[in-house]
Amino acid sequence: MSVSDENASSASTSKNEDFVFKCDDHANTVLKKLQTFYNKHEFFDIVLIAGIDDSSEQAHRVVLSAASDYFLAMFRSTLQDANAHEVRLENLDGATLRLVLNFMYTAKIELNSNIVETVVMAADFLQLNTLIGACCDFMGDQLEPSNCLGVALFAELHSYTTLFEKAIAYVYANFGNVCKEVEFMKLDEKQLIKLLFSEDICANSHELVFNSLVAWVEHDKENRKQSTYKLLSRVHFTLLTPEFIIESIEPVCETVECFKLVHMWLKWHYLPQSRSQITQKFPVEGEQRKKLAFHTGTSDFQIQTYDAEKNEWSYEKWPMPLKKRIEYGTVLIGDKLFIAGGKQSGQITNSVEYLDLNTMQWCELPPMALARRWPGMAELNGHLYVVGGESAGNWSCSVEIFDFSTRIWTYSEPLRLSLSFIQVLVLSDNLYAVGNGQRTIERYDPVTVKWTTTSPKEENSLNFGIAAVNGKVYAVGGDFNGIKCETVECYDPAANSWTVAKSLGLGRLYVKCSALEDRLIACVGYNDLGEWCNLVEEYDPQEDEWKALAPLLPHDFSISSRLFLL
Repeated sequence: MSVSDENASSASTSKNEDFVFKCDDHANTVLKKLQTFYNKHEFFDIVLIAGIDDSSEQAHRVVLSAASDYFLAMFRSTLQDANAHEVRLENLDGATLRLVLNFMYTAKIELNSNIVETVVMAADFLQLNTLIGACCDFMGDQLEPSNCLGVALFAELHSYTTLFEKAIAYVYANFGNVCKEVEFMKLDEKQLIKLLFSEDICANSHELVFNSLVAWVEHDKENRKQSTYKLLSRVHFTLLTPEFIIESIEPVCETVECFKLVHMWLKWHYLPQSRSQITQKFPVEGEQRKKLAFHTGTSDFQIQTYDAEKNEWSYEKWPMPLKKRIEYGTVLIGDKLFIAGGKQSGQITNSVEYLDLNTMQWCELPPMALARRWPGMAELNGHLYVVGGESAGNWSCSVEIFDFSTRIWTYSEPLRLSLSFIQVLVLSDNLYAVGNGQRTIERYDPVTVKWTTTSPKEENSLNFGIAAVNGKVYAVGGDFNGIKCETVECYDPAANSWTVAKSLGLGRLYVKCSALEDRLIACVGYNDLGEWCNLVEEYDPQEDEWKALAPLLPHDFSISSRLFLL
């Protein structure tokens, strides 16, 4: 074979080898084409309507789905919105909608201090995590004494953790200037206490803390003077000089209780031998958990609270959620009451909101992937779990988890069975779930990410209430062949077995249960007459005895009623 033949053979072999071509500009080229389609109004297949001012914008479903998890979940679902030609976005105005849409097509947005809060709220609603991060970074870079408190409160309200930590650190570091600004003077009493008496500020200058406290009261003295004693009782008098107490604190006292407080601490300074008899007791953040709250489950958001010391219930009407709904799930996490799903304007919804019990303001979280009503809800290991519920006419097995740090919903291992009117509780870092008509309880282990079924109850009662007390699960009441049961059973997770406890005083089903310290509380439920009763009973596991408590105020109840610690 000649040299030329060899070369030809070699060239032929190389031509038959696989070749992978990658165009580095492909993504940019496609994005620019999509921008062109958007600018020229070509191939649009969806109209977005801003609910605040009814302005509208056209777009492409595929672009919206690729950019936003909110639209992806909407267009993938089987609900009416999935195939609608128009989608109404109630909380957006036209200008913000255009900005956010332009970002989806161009990956660029121009932010300024006037629009950044509305943009980040829109990005949060539409689950545009990159844009949320950009807005938070922008706000963090614009911090100054005149706005840092507002940014910190905004970030805390909406759970923007990184921004909150940056803003509150700025507040602490610059408190001497921050306390002179208008934002500081506009704080409410709870916000002021939380700020002034944090370890970070108190370690700085206790005289400065007191002076800023006085300035806050004087800013609106007519309405704030009644807060003086409560605020003074928080001051660290042991870290102040007696001269400062006499010259600065005593002159602002206008009530007998304030004078008594100041004189007690002067005695502490001047008579050291008396110090063992004087201690400064600060309110404990968890003390409010000694109260029960009963949510009627009705759409007007009525709450009834139980004071164990007074043995009485009182009625409150809390602010209405942003979206009026019924048949939703409820859970209290820290100082925030979360509600998820339910029925809104006749349609099952996937929206989620929470009420900040400090500010009594509602705020939205990103929506779940699945619209559902009557879901079970619980907090486990810093995550929000939404379990089961009815969706598209069927009881769902699905479980969604919300990560507060990433603000993203993900699906977890589904329930083994479809459970109706599900109840969920947490015990020993596990979730427990039971539905109507079930004798067994499903247990979820977040380590193995698996649901298992507990051993069945001894009694055949169904539709019972559950609560965890002293490391055990109690199943309360229910019905057996139409008979309202007084039965109470106790499940021991370690032994995976049930024992029978003392029966209720009144047989009922759909009873609502909760722990109150080391006791079990059971309230309402359907009685033998098929009516909701307002009887409240308390169980002592040590004595194995039930007793009646002060009854609930007469009110409308529903199967969505919920009893929780407040």
